[in-house]
Amino acid sequence: MENWVIDGYIREYVDKKWLEMADAIVFLNLNFWKCLSQAIGRAIKTAFRYVSCSYRGQTNLSSESEKYADYQVLPLHELGRRQIKKWIYDAKNWKRYQDIYMALGKEYPQKFIVLRSHKEICCFLEKALKQIAPKA
Repeated sequence: MENWVIDGYIREYVDKKWLEMADAIVFLNLNFWKCLSQAIGRAIKTAFRYVSCSYRGQTNLSSESEKYADYQVLPLHELGRRQIKKWIYDAKNWKRYQDIYMALGKEYPQKFIVLRSHKEICCFLEKALKQIAPKA
């Protein structure tokens, strides 16, 4: 048996065949304002890491910060701006996306799962991992 995840944001790009084959369809319906504040926090944290490396005269980010390597070529004022612009764009469409996915839940009620918090996500993943873990 194969286990896989469809990671998608816009339902128009999800093949109906995949939805029918899926064991579960998970919709992360997290609080928008909390997600926005976390995105801004990440942008600020990334900007400070960039400043710290630039201040020390390093041309590359430290090995601990390699996951932020794509930011090193951006000027400081662009670091957070790109993430925040994306959030503003997505905010305009959030209600539409939410309506699209909730309609999807009506099509596949037996396998549609809505998770509304990070705690619910952790519990769901814990249960899923227990199901797919090989029996010892």
